[in-house]
Amino acid sequence: MTYITAASRTFRCRPLAALVVAFTVASALAPASARADAPIALDQLPAAVTKTLVDYFPQSRNLSAGRDGDDAERSRYTVRLRYRAITLSVEVTPQGRVTDVAMVDKAPR
Repeated sequence: MTYITAASRTFRCRPLAALVVAFTVASALAPASARADAPIALDQLPAAVTKTLVDYFPQSRNLSAGRDGDDAERSRYTVRLRYRAITLSVEVTPQGRVTDVAMVDKAPR
């Protein structure tokens, strides 16, 4: 179990949930940037991006992908995927480094 402290309260959660919360809070505090992801086919994702998604989110289902930037080395790939009962938006560098994870939708129980 992982413990998260916020606003003088401590919450107990699982490591994946802690990762999602940390990236969500970090992205909320980061300055908003105007960017447009160009949609790409899922089979056009670099091998490093695909491997990272499989390693971090086993048995997930990729829904859509987009690429931000024209430079192959500096671009970011945003992939929407379904992991368990959650839809996530994951931002990954071409080298396979995860830079952002945000929960898009949670299925009702």
